[in-house]
Amino acid sequence: MTLRVHPFAANNMSSPFEVLSEDDLLVVASLLPIPDVLRLSSTGQAVHATLMRSRQLWRTAAVALLGEPLVGLHRVAWKEKDCPRFYRRLLRAGRSSEHGLAYANKLRREVVATLPAATPLKSLICTTGHSATACGAGLVAVIGGWRAADPTPHLHCLVIDVVGRALRVPTLTQASASPVRRMRHASCAVRTPPWAALPAGAPAALPSVLVLGGACDGGGGDARREPPVGQERGDPVQGGLLKLTLLSFCDADGATVQWREASAMGSAPASIWHHQCASFAGGRRVC
Repeated sequence: MTLRVHPFAANNMSSPFEVLSEDDLLVVASLLPIPDVLRLSSTGQAVHATLMRSRQLWRTAAVALLGEPLVGLHRVAWKEKDCPRFYRRLLRAGRSSEHGLAYANKLRREVVATLPAATPLKSLICTTGHSATACGAGLVAVIGGWRAADPTPHLHCLVIDVVGRALRVPTLTQASASPVRRMRHASCAVRTPPWAALPAGAPAALPSVLVLGGACDGGGGDARREPPVGQERGDPVQGGLLKLTLLSFCDADGATVQWREASAMGSAPASIWHHQCASFAGGRRVC
């Protein structure tokens, strides 16, 4: 659908859209492609002002184009306010070939530079079959994957702190579980459930990360060491979708985390990999 408009403002005429309430005008605009929203905004000063100051209109369009995680991460990386101007700027960058989005190479260099000089960077970040989940606007949890050179005995986790420009290998609490290593799993951000049993002082505003399914990666770091029975590379993680593996943050910068595991009730695949999951209902449900 293409919206045809006339330059009423240039002829000192009122726009027919000005008879609509602001709410009705925004409903109409939300149904239009972005080029037509811009055409609509040119039909009168009052219409233009209403559309340009609507944070919800432009944020919804940006999320539809790029997804919630990218929108949140760009707001932090660009140090922008949560305002309509930022979302319009992001839309222009995402839609324009001249001002397209690009990898933040400077940010990547700054993040890696925070690691100690002796850090085995290759074994730390070289992986495949992992998941990356945005947790709020500032943290990203990178979980699992096949890491042949890394001897960590439990499920891997790296935290990228976009605000602090840091890459962290978080410390586990003493009460933390030790989930098996895995790859090709699915993960998503969820509201932290009561059974996470976080220590006092844990940030209530941060979500947790739910990890589901996957296949074992066979261990790593020492080719002479045989993986435990049932955990050879390619073996399905026991429990499938009925095994809930939860990562929660114990401080705001992701330096300390805690794993919890629980069994779910119902009928679900006992083994699954190469799947996806997403949360809804405020992070209380997952599909």
